[in-house]
Amino acid sequence: MYRLGARSGSLSRSAATIALRNGFQTNKPHQCRQLSELYFKSIEADGSKKPQPGPKPQPAPHLTSIPAVKVSNRSSQPEKPSESHSYKHSQIDDQKEAETYIHELHTQQWGKDETWLRFNSLSWQSRKCLRSIDFNRTLSLLRGSDNSSKRTYGAPTSQTLARMMNVHDTAISAGVAADRYTYQEMIAINAALMDFDKARSWLSEMLKKGVKPSIMPYRTLLKGYSKVPAEIDNARQLWQDIKSRAASGQIILGKADENTDGTAID
Repeated sequence: MYRLGARSGSLSRSAATIALRNGFQTNKPHQCRQLSELYFKSIEADGSKKPQPGPKPQPAPHLTSIPAVKVSNRSSQPEKPSESHSYKHSQIDDQKEAETYIHELHTQQWGKDETWLRFNSLSWQSRKCLRSIDFNRTLSLLRGSDNSSKRTYGAPTSQTLARMMNVHDTAISAGVAADRYTYQEMIAINAALMDFDKARSWLSEMLKKGVKPSIMPYRTLLKGYSKVPAEIDNARQLWQDIKSRAASGQIILGKADENTDGTAID
């Protein structure tokens, strides 16, 4: 049986090993020789079965070999808002800024410096949304017309006058005409700084423009004259003017002698 298997070459490597061991045990040299040859042939057969190499890996394509993806300009660039949209958005922001300023202006008691910082931070478009009463309230706070403000921040200075002039000029540029409250504030600040020539010029301008004054600017000037002996003649002349205008009804008395927020003007 072993001989036939050796000639046919059908024995595997393990089977040839078993047959070779059995051949040595049976003391049959000729079979052992044949089995040995078969064993070595099986070894050669197993060695000839080398693994077949797989497909070679393809090299990665170079970047230059990849076709560029075409992207349209419309999808690659964000759409810009139209000018009309930006203008409307800006208008809404300016209106909200002005409304916030107006609300806090009439509900809070700002100091001189805070009032100036708030007003100065407004954009030009926001300032154009302010009314005459808002500009007058700003002037009143800048001057420090109430007694508590005077105790805290002291008397007005040239810086106070410069800030009030800025607010006044802004109102005129925005198309808001000065009324008697506006003139009262400007006369009061100049009288407080002892600049009576400028105070009288503000009073004269108010009369020329047909703005009916109250008694307050006259009282303010008389109070300032009383502190300077050299102004006694101007005080007498002003007193005569007051009596003449009061008799002809050219001066407003009573509730008109108040600030726009209802506080008395001094």
